[in-house]
Amino acid sequence: MKNVKNWLCLYSDSIFGEGTYKLIANFPLYNNEKTYFEDNANNNEKIYLLRNASDSKLEIIHFDTINSVISGTFNIVLIDTMSLDSIIITQGRFDIKYK
Repeated sequence: MKNVKNWLCLYSDSIFGEGTYKLIANFPLYNNEKTYFEDNANNNEKIYLLRNASDSKLEIIHFDTINSVISGTFNIVLIDTMSLDSIIITQGRFDIKYK
């Protein structure tokens, strides 16, 4: 199994089908989960948080409830609050199977 060093978590609520949604900076209903990117490369952990929800966009382009698959695209700006370093993703894409 490949050792994953980085991951991106996107949170939104009330997704019921195809359409455009806002990402959520804090999701208090689920243990204050956050939209974030964690960089663990070279054992130097940096956590980038959603800069501003208005800077983000999540578009669900395929919502298959029979096969439990969601596909979409996203634009996001994340910031490391310690160093003020930022990450801008303008053409993000995902295809995930959910339970």
